[in-house]
Formats: sequence, structure tokens, C-alpha cells
Amino acid sequence: MVSLAPGLAPGYAVIHISTGQAPWLTTMKRFLLTIGCVLVFAGTTAFSQENRPVPAPRFQPVQFRLPEGAAPSFAVGTTFADPIAPDGLVGLLVGSTYRFRIGNIPYHEGRELYPTVRLLGRLDPPPGKETKFPIVVDLTQEDLELALAGKFVTRIVYLESPTSASPVRSDENRISQDVPQGADPLAVAETLGRPIAVVRIGSRIPDPTAFFGSPHYVNYELQITNYE
Repeated sequence: MVSLAPGLAPGYAVIHISTGQAPWLTTMKRFLLTIGCVLVFAGTTAFSQENRPVPAPRFQPVQFRLPEGAAPSFAVGTTFADPIAPDGLVGLLVGSTYRFRIGNIPYHEGRELYPTVRLLGRLDPPPGKETKFPIVVDLTQEDLELALAGKFVTRIVYLESPTSASPVRSDENRISQDVPQGADPLAVAETLGRPIAVVRIGSRIPDPTAFFGSPHYVNYELQITNYE
């Protein structure tokens, strides 16, 4: 549990690792929010296996920020649903791996990428405020360019530790640092805060067997879900 005092600005940060023919590169981003509440990280959980009723899934709102024009489409069955609106919200389940497609990539007409995202934890804002404080997944033009060039990009989104994060809001949107080749990005993120999402982007075009069963999700804009 992390307790945040009103007026402080905790931030999301991202570890960005690209591999391939180029040297490994790490960038960290901070998406600053002003949250005067307690954030509880439940970690990866599973539904009870006991003989008792299983509650409806609890979806964690996630916002994808992509270069202008690009949009994510989530796998449904053996195909992909309509794209999510720019900066739109989707509800994902902690512990599930989701395949999604990114099309309309600037300067690369006709090309597409098929990343995956997996939530490792959730935020727990006040009731009714869940969509006000989503987990933010920011994929830059650089990320997409690296993947299209054949590199493998991994992003770890984490919430900064209140014991090590600066109590002053930063005007910088991005912090960069190098990570040694062979370093575990998740282990690095754990030294900086609480990892809550992993995004992996490569250039491979998957077949439907790599859709991980098309886990349930919610499109908040359309108020529809593939959960029944």
C-alpha cells in the first residue's frame, strides 16, 4: 500500500528497452498526476478456485497514448475489433495478456504492429473515480519506428516509490538512461517503484493462436464489453 498526501504529484514512469541490432536503450517517462488518495496495488490475482460464486471481473481502466492518427484495436476471437478512439479508455484484467494491433502509423502507410500488454497490478482510487485515474501506456513514434525496423521494444510502466520520488512536480516529460545489455527491465523497475504494466512490441505478424484467448475487456467509450 502506498499512501499519497494531497498536493503531491506522484508519477507514472516507463522503462523502455529496445533490442536488436542497435545497443540497448532505456528511457523513462513520467506522467504526473495529482492524486490525494491511497493507491492499493493488488498485484497479479486469480479468481477463487473454491466451490463458491465467482464475482464479475474487476476491470482496470487503461489509456493508450499513441502518435497522432495511430489507434489500438484489441483482439476478439480470431480478428480485431474496431480501433479505440485517440486517448480512449479500455478496461483490462490484471494478469491477462492482451494482443492488440496498431494501424495508421505516421509515415508508414499500410504497415501495422501487434504489441501485447499485461497488467501486473491495479490502482484503487475512490469509488466512481476509476476512469479519472487510468494506467497510462504511452507509445512514442520512436517506439514504433524501432519495432518496424526489427527491434524488440519492452516498456515497463510503474508507479514511483514515495520514498525515492521527488516531492516536486517536474516539468520534464521524459527522463532517459542507459541499461546494460542483459539487464532485466522488470527488476530495474522494481528498484524504482511498483511495476503495474508490461508492453512488448516487435515486428512479427502473429496468427490467431497468439491472441492468448482474446481475454475480456471493456471499451468505455462505446460502453461495450466482450465479457458475458
